Amino acid sequence: MFYAENKDNTDSVVIKLVDELFKSKYDLTTFYCHNLGGFHVVFMLKILVDYNVVNSEQYKFEVKHRDNSILSITIHKGKNKVTIRDSLVMFNSSLSSLAKSYECHYQKSYFPFKFASLDNLSYVGATPCTSYYENISNEDYKLLVKNEWCFKEETLNYL
Repeated sequence: MFYAENKDNTDSVVIKLVDELFKSKYDLTTFYCHNLGGFHVVFMLKILVDYNVVNSEQYKFEVKHRDNSILSITIHKGKNKVTIRDSLVMFNSSLSSLAKSYECHYQKSYFPFKFASLDNLSYVGATPCTSYYENISNEDYKLLVKNEWCFKEETLNYL
């Protein structure tokens, strides 16, 4: 797991993640990311491009798309390459619905996406109020409430 402890190291966390994918144990592995093309790849590409501007050992990447949707990205660094594909293209459903359909032991939980910001990376305190969550019932929210709610811990658990 990778986590940005503060706003100064968010780019370096993405670089560490990408470099981790180049380890030999992952050689010839394809990774899947749900909603890669609609969300994650935008941030990843910007960080990789910014990295290339100031570093001699650069990342090269190929993006495959259909219409306006990004299907996958293959990242090269030296002789190594990694492919990340968008699982939303294969399973056109939310992760929550998929977990229920496939009767997974671990179900997708709720997360306060509207609370997520660079300023809240180290937040510890009361659980954010329901307005920070999407599509959560009062009953489900009550099950999440804690006096000592830690943004980092909740983020890593959610992932």
